Amino acid sequence: MYPDQLKQEDGLAIPLEKLSRRSSKAKRLRIGVPLETDVYENRVALNPFGVQQLVDLGFEVYITSDAGKMSNFSDELYADAGAIVCDNNSQVFNSDIVLKLSSPTIEEVGYMKERAFVFSFYCSLVSDKKLLRAIIHKKLTVVVYDEIRDSLDSRIVVRLMSEIAGTALVGFASMLLASPIDGKGRCLGGFATICPTNIVILGAGVLAEHFIRPLMSMGVSVQVFDHSILRIRRLNSRFNSRISTSLYDETLVRKALRSADIVLSAMPQNDAGLPFFITQEWQNEMEKGSVILDLNINSGGGFENVRSTTLSKPSYIHQGLQYLCLPNLASSVPNTASTALSNYFVDLLRGAVTNGDFENMLIMKSGLRKGVAVYQGYITHAKLAESGNFIYKDIDLLLALMG
Repeated sequence: MYPDQLKQEDGLAIPLEKLSRRSSKAKRLRIGVPLETDVYENRVALNPFGVQQLVDLGFEVYITSDAGKMSNFSDELYADAGAIVCDNNSQVFNSDIVLKLSSPTIEEVGYMKERAFVFSFYCSLVSDKKLLRAIIHKKLTVVVYDEIRDSLDSRIVVRLMSEIAGTALVGFASMLLASPIDGKGRCLGGFATICPTNIVILGAGVLAEHFIRPLMSMGVSVQVFDHSILRIRRLNSRFNSRISTSLYDETLVRKALRSADIVLSAMPQNDAGLPFFITQEWQNEMEKGSVILDLNINSGGGFENVRSTTLSKPSYIHQGLQYLCLPNLASSVPNTASTALSNYFVDLLRGAVTNGDFENMLIMKSGLRKGVAVYQGYITHAKLAESGNFIYKDIDLLLALMG
C-alpha cells in the first residue's frame, strides 16, 4: 500500500519506480466479464456479438456462467462467440481488464491481478474506504463510467443509459397512472373531448428528452423547467416548440405541480448538488393518485422524504401520491442496456488496439482520461480523494511521469 495515499497531510513525492507501463508486445490481453452480485443489476458489459468482435481483434474474453442470463444471453451464445465460460467469478477477475457494472467488492478486488484495469459505475467507491484501500494495495486502475466523456465533452455512458431509461420510464408512468386503486385510472395520452395527461418535467437533459419523445405522438401536455437556458433552448428546438418550457421559477413550478398527473425529476446535477428541492408542503398540494418519478434519487432525490426503490418493488404510496425512485432504471430493460454498453466497449477496446495499449489511449483520449478515478493505485478523482481523506494525484502528471 502507498503510505501517501492514506493521509491527506503526508503529501509525499510520487516514486517513479512505482508507475508501470504494460508492454504492447505482451501476451494477448485478457478481458473478464463477471456475473454481477448486486441482485438489482441485470445488465452485462458485453453481449455475444461484442465478444465475437473482441476475439477477432485478438483479445481473450472470460465470462462467468449466467452473467448474461438476465439479459437473455445464454452461455452457449457466448461460447459460440469465442468466450471462455467460467464456473465462478474468481477466474474471471484474474484478467487484465475487468468490465463490471456495479463497483467491485473487497472480495472481488482480492481476486484481481496487480495493475489490472477495472471499469464500473462510481457507486460505492465514494463511501467505502476499505474498498479504496484494497484498490490502492493492488495498484489497480479504476475507470468510472459516470465521468467518461466523448469528443463533445458529453458523459457518453451516462447519456446512453439515460436515453434508455427515459424511454423505459414511459411504460412505468403509464402503468402507475392507469391504476384504478392507487393511481387516477387514467390512460396516458390525449383523446377527443378529454383533457390530455398533464406532465411536468424538472430538468431539460437527455433523460427528459427521451422521456418526451414517445409522448409527443400521444397528445400529452408537457411543461419543462430547468435552470439552464441553453438546455431549455436545445430541448425546445428538438420538439419544434410543441412543449412548454420555462426557466425554473418556484412560483411557476408550484402552480404547475398542483395540476400535474405525472412529475419527472431529472435535473442535471451541478457541482453544488441538485439546484432545486420540492418540499413536502408542495407535494401535499398535488392531486391524489398523481405520479412522481424521481430519477435524481442517486443525488439524494429532488423531493423531500423520498426513498430509493428497487426493480422488484419499483414504487410506493405516500400520502396519496405514487413514487418511483429507481437508481438504475436502465437495468429494467437489460437486453437493450447491455447491447448499448457492449457496443461502447467494443469501440473503446478497438481504440486500445489502434493506439498500441491502454496507457497510450489514455494519453490520446482526454475524455477517457477524465473517467480515471484511480490510476495504478493513485487517487486521480478529486471528490473521491476528498471524501476519504486520500491524497489526490493529477492523472496528466502521472501519465507524463510514466512516459
